[in-house]
Amino acid sequence: MCGFGNRKNKGKVAVALLGALCFNGGGALAANVPNKSSGIVGKVLAASLGVGIGAGAGAGVLGTLLVQKLLGKNESSKDGLENKNLKNKNLEDKDLVNEVALPEIDEATGVIKLDSVKNIRFLGWKMKDVNNNFINDQAFIRSGNTNELTPQDLAKLKKLGVKTVIDLRFHEEIYGNSTKGPSFDKFINNSDVWYQNIAIPLAAKNDTCDHSESMYDVYCKALGYNSSNNNWDKLIGQYPKYLGPNQIRGIFECIAESPKEGKILFHCTHGKDRTGILAALLLYIAGVNIDTIVQNFVDCYNKDGSSVAKNFTGGVMHNIIRNLANVWGGIENYLTNCCRIQPETIQKVKQRLNPKAFGELTDDVKK
Repeated sequence: MCGFGNRKNKGKVAVALLGALCFNGGGALAANVPNKSSGIVGKVLAASLGVGIGAGAGAGVLGTLLVQKLLGKNESSKDGLENKNLKNKNLEDKDLVNEVALPEIDEATGVIKLDSVKNIRFLGWKMKDVNNNFINDQAFIRSGNTNELTPQDLAKLKKLGVKTVIDLRFHEEIYGNSTKGPSFDKFINNSDVWYQNIAIPLAAKNDTCDHSESMYDVYCKALGYNSSNNNWDKLIGQYPKYLGPNQIRGIFECIAESPKEGKILFHCTHGKDRTGILAALLLYIAGVNIDTIVQNFVDCYNKDGSSVAKNFTGGVMHNIIRNLANVWGGIENYLTNCCRIQPETIQKVKQRLNPKAFGELTDDVKK
């Protein structure tokens, strides 16, 4: 009987069964029982009554109406309440966005001063490309996870213009675990923001950044490269979980389809490794020189405050960029030939990052 769900439904189903069987309309009732949400109630009820002989077809229909009334009314009320609650929440969110002030921005670093999210800043703040043009430092925001965002800070990010969120974490990181309890990304199921979960596979040996496996190898695997044998395709064939190129393609396609006027926030757990990899790729195709990219990587990594971060140098990221350039003849060739990203998709991302160099972004993006 556990398939019948909660106590209220159990009681209602029992009454319906009793009434229907008394009318001896089992066969007719089984044919008319609606298949309710999750399918369990409807299927079990239909199977139970299907053994009856449909001698009392008319009475069976009455039994059906009884079941529909008892179950349907309850579900209709529940759906209506959920819709009402969702509508009320959306109105409350919009009211809060109108009430809060824009977050304070550190003019020197582009750090966004919020209490409930770590390592959050604009990507490419006051950076120039190799031709000495400023890139668009208002297009992207990078951060640590947003699971603990307060309603006020969430409203501030919306007011700042965040329209798309790309979560680079795995499912279990987003939804928590049994020891810590559930913890959801606050942008999930938010009507004002396009939330996308596209995980970059990062394979360190543990979560504490002990890095007994070198970070160079870890980053190479995340990008789809096997540093042990200088082979890309073999790694992809042996270790499907390291299919980073597919994920990178998904991320670039998401960026290309994002609302033109909205800001894009991307993050992992701490805003260092996976976020750092994506940030480096974006800054590189925007035309920022390697030394600036590496320094930005180190600055954002050190914000974590761990012992590893304090002693971390930019050598790893520098070597990663050089490796991609040497193997593929450039980062853009890596994106097109390894990640199989369409040139027009890359162009849209470049236009969002550096319209002075690549032209203004067109309007044919997600509304």
